[in-house]
Formats: sequence, structure tokens, C-alpha cells
Amino acid sequence: MKRSILFGAMLALLATTSHAHHSRSHLDFSKEVDIQGRVSSYDWANPHIYITVDVVNQAGETEHWLLETNHTLSMSERGWARDSLKVGDLVSARGAPNRNPEKTHMFPAVVVKADGAELWASERRNPNAVPLPPLEVEPRDALAFTGPWTSRVVDQIKDYLVLYEGAEFPTPPRGEREPSPLNEAGQAMLANMNPDEDPFLQCIGSYPLAGGMFPSHLSWQGDNLVIRGEFDGVERVIHMGENVDPASAERSRLGYSSGRIENNQLIIETTRFEHTTWGLMEGVDSSEQKRMVERYWLENEGRIMRAEVTVEDPLYLARPMVSQFEYGYVPNHEFQLYECDVEAANRHLEMVDQHQP
Repeated sequence: MKRSILFGAMLALLATTSHAHHSRSHLDFSKEVDIQGRVSSYDWANPHIYITVDVVNQAGETEHWLLETNHTLSMSERGWARDSLKVGDLVSARGAPNRNPEKTHMFPAVVVKADGAELWASERRNPNAVPLPPLEVEPRDALAFTGPWTSRVVDQIKDYLVLYEGAEFPTPPRGEREPSPLNEAGQAMLANMNPDEDPFLQCIGSYPLAGGMFPSHLSWQGDNLVIRGEFDGVERVIHMGENVDPASAERSRLGYSSGRIENNQLIIETTRFEHTTWGLMEGVDSSEQKRMVERYWLENEGRIMRAEVTVEDPLYLARPMVSQFEYGYVPNHEFQLYECDVEAANRHLEMVDQHQP
């Protein structure tokens, strides 16, 4: 039973990529532009898919428009595929333009092919979008945490539980906005954030908090728990046992994690972090003084896992930073490695002016 308890509650940890996407502040979502032209390149890559469309403007000159979408996992869920487009295809596109009018760049809401087929990049704006069906997951032992988990199916599982089992999920009241947890040093760092320093540009995920968008998988290695995330295949080891001493462990980006079970919760404490660029949040580093405590527990007969994560770092935080997350159990999900391309990651910077965050 001890193994089952630990085995699943850990999974969320490895999904802790807090900034696994680039800022879109350089895009103006209050405006829309329409273009029509022929595809000259279609790069199916992570973290973003890029499409170049050659457009002839009113002066008869050819403009090379760069269309930037989400990562391949997200776009696959919207019906895109590696062969959705090919060079030479005639397409039209509508989307949010770059705030700099001199840049022929957009985040498309939809790309329409010559035969009328629509490729939507934004489900929220897709008038043809069909709600995802409720997802049935068999009840499990309340302490059986084994298997893959992801935040992406929580709403579907809840829909099933409400429709067929009469479950209730009350909407939490909206409280007042919490003041920033950053101290003066943290606020100064955020104000001077340099997008060139984003670790994601080197395809490096960071794990300051649980709440990542990619599925994670748990397994045992001896007496230790290992969480493997699909973002980059990094494995995080959780050292279980009463005689765990992190003091002699080498500092690292992931730190040294020790775990225990209390009152049916998995509690993980992580210390021994190295100074990490953007290790607290987008634009704010973490120091060697960072300490993270995670609590995981199962609800709804083991089909939903909840997490509460508390981070302390006196160098940059005025008070502890507390976050809460939910994950859904996906028993039939097979591990899919998210292969990040450094060149594709850095291509994003070409569209961001230096004054833009």
C-alpha cells in the first residue's frame, strides 16, 4: 500500500513547468488582420509551429508573413498534423497581428485551405468547436496513485462525475486579488526582465511549482519514486525514508527532494536548489535559499488529484508563494516525449522588439 500511495501523488511534480510557453505581449489581440497567399514553409516543431505565407500586397510586392501557433501537442488536439499543410498550398489566415506594424507576423485564429478546410489554432474563437465529451474513468483505490496524470482532462472527468454520478464541484468564491509575493529585489528583477534570458529558449524546463501543461508518469526505482515528465523527459527522484539527509546532496536545478506520507497525503520537501534563471516565475530567478513543499491527495475515488505547493525564497519573496492545482488520471495515456527544438524556440525572439516584455 505504501508504494501505491507514493506512486501517484508524485506525478504532478514533474509537470511543474511554470513558464513552458513564451510571452504573447508582442501581439495585439484587440485587432485582427486577414492575409491570403501561398505557403512557403511549414515547420512542425516545438515549442511553436511556424508557417511562412508569401503574400502579394497592393503594390505588387511579396511579403513574407510568419504565422506562429502553439506547440504540437496543443495543435494536434485541435486537429492539426505534420502533413496538414505543404509548400505551395494556397491559404487564407486571420489572426492577431504583431504590435509592431512593420513586422509581418501574426498568431492565427484560423487558417483556411483552398478547399475550404479550416484549421483552427484557437478553440476559444472557433465557432465550430464541439465541447469535449465527458471522460469516464473507473473508480480506483483512494490511495492508488499509480499511472499517468495530466491537468488537461480534469474538466472532462468532472463533467462525467456530475452527469452520471451526481458529483458537485462548487465554484470557489472569487476573493480579492492577492498582493504580489515579491519583495523589493524580486520586483526589481521582474521590472527589468529580459526575454532573451528565458530558459525555454534553450529548451530548458524549470520546476518551481506544480501545474505544468504536459502529462507526467510515475515509477519506482528501488525505494525511490521517479517522476518523468513529457516536456523533456527529465526524471525527478523523490527519496523516501526516515533517514534521508539532503545536506550533502549537490545543488541542482531540480534540487533534492525527500518525501513522506502523512494522513493519506504525499508531502515532498525540496531544498538544495542552485541559483536558477526564472526559477520562481517568468522573469524572476530563484536562489539557493529556495525551499519548496508540495502536498498531494486524491479525491473522487482516485480519479482527480489535488496539489498545494508552497515556495519560500527570502532573497526574492516577501512571503511564501502558495499555488493549487488539479490533475486527472489518464490510464490509457502512453508516454509521448515533447521534443523541443532550440532553433524554433529562439525564432520567437525575432518577432519581439526589445522594449516588449
